[in-house]
Amino acid sequence: ANAEPENVVALNNLANVLVELGPGNAPKALEYIDRALKIMPNEAPLLDSKGSILILMKKYDDAAKALELATAKGGDPRSALHWYVALTRGGRESEANKIKSKINVKALRDVHLSSEDKEVLSKLQ
Repeated sequence: ANAEPENVVALNNLANVLVELGPGNAPKALEYIDRALKIMPNEAPLLDSKGSILILMKKYDDAAKALELATAKGGDPRSALHWYVALTRGGRESEANKIKSKINVKALRDVHLSSEDKEVLSKLQ
């Protein structure tokens, strides 16, 4: 008997690894994140992962919703950056400009950033 069949951290890690292996894995990764969110709803790191995966799937409005919640919950400075990306790519420029102020550039220097995150950040500054 498996005591922890649905380990939230493992599901999140698995989803992120799948996405790093290739964007084509995004739908499968999303399944894992949704399973994790059933166990721990409104968990900021999970919402951030979900938003990032939805961006890959070009579901920008759904991504923005998840990332807005992740940003509100706080914890990870990348969430606001990802939220900005979702809004920008979804053609919601005016909303994106409004949340620029929520992007904590200083805090972003202390966390691991993907090459894509770095690119977005360099354009913001």
